[in-house]
Amino acid sequence: MPLPNGLRKKTLIFNCPNCNHPLAKNGAWFAAMAGFKCVGCERYVPMTYSDKLALFDRHAHLIDQKG
Repeated sequence: MPLPNGLRKKTLIFNCPNCNHPLAKNGAWFAAMAGFKCVGCERYVPMTYSDKLALFDRHAHLIDQKG
């Protein structure tokens, strides 16, 4: 299942699974990266393709919105 193109320019929010600190980036950023260092807990957070699918699914309602 591919990641939806309609979310690449939308701001998505991912909460760190370790400390729940929110990270807001556009969908293209999430699609391209394999992980990130959380600014809340300073731990490396890997993102699997399954994690990305779940993130994009949670934000699917943004696809029809302008902006």
